Amino acid sequence: MFKFFLALALALHAVCASAAVKPYSADVSTWKEITVPASEEEREVWRYAANDSEIAWRVYTEGTIVKAKLDDHHSKKADRDTRFVIAAEPLSGFSKTSFTEVDDGWLVGYNRGEFGASLYWFSKDRKKHYKISDHQIIRFIQKSNALYAIEGLSHLGVSRGSLIKFIKHSGRWLASTEVKLPCAPNTASLKRNQELLLACPDALLAIDQDNFIHTLYKPFIQDGIWPISSVLSETEDYLYIGAVQYVIQVDLNSKQIRYLIPDESLLNKRSAK
Repeated sequence: MFKFFLALALALHAVCASAAVKPYSADVSTWKEITVPASEEEREVWRYAANDSEIAWRVYTEGTIVKAKLDDHHSKKADRDTRFVIAAEPLSGFSKTSFTEVDDGWLVGYNRGEFGASLYWFSKDRKKHYKISDHQIIRFIQKSNALYAIEGLSHLGVSRGSLIKFIKHSGRWLASTEVKLPCAPNTASLKRNQELLLACPDALLAIDQDNFIHTLYKPFIQDGIWPISSVLSETEDYLYIGAVQYVIQVDLNSKQIRYLIPDESLLNKRSAK
């Protein structure tokens, strides 16, 4: 009974937080830049405020325009998919679910962070399945005519990740490590030249067409502002990262980083301007 009321309270809290946000333009080109405080003491307050914010953004494109919408990052149900539930698999139905369609069905990743993860194949009608691995899938990616995924975990000061590749052998799907990453990636965006941009909390990485890693930025965004999603601008000169409290605009040419928000009224009250 206690768990029920706790879940209800959290749900109502999330709804109230969303309801409190006044109307805003989804077009991030109209958003206001927030300057990072100069002193370390003020930056510490600023980072804590962002990390503690009830607001997070998911970026997307509409035509050539980069837009953002509120993301319910506090809800543990936000990324679940009840179509892929296995009675004997405790992680299914209770974890973030990532999936992609393949020629003979679906590849499905259950990711519950430090509590575990698993990767499965499902038939098209979802009546048959088998386990592939324990990879902690974050996102599937079609790159250079092959299927990949980014996976990894950041927990208690340890950050690890990899780019894995999928192949089918004797009728069964297999996953193998293609590139070991120096950090756990949160988002991935693919350029037209097949270069893959990966946003980790402390670094922005690029994996080129030959799967070599290049570190574009390290350190990257301010500590505590976790990336959630990312998209490239039409010209591919800018990478936009949806994160807690801010949308982060990264100029891939000048390396300038800007923290954007629709209106200063949405800033966590602890923020230092």
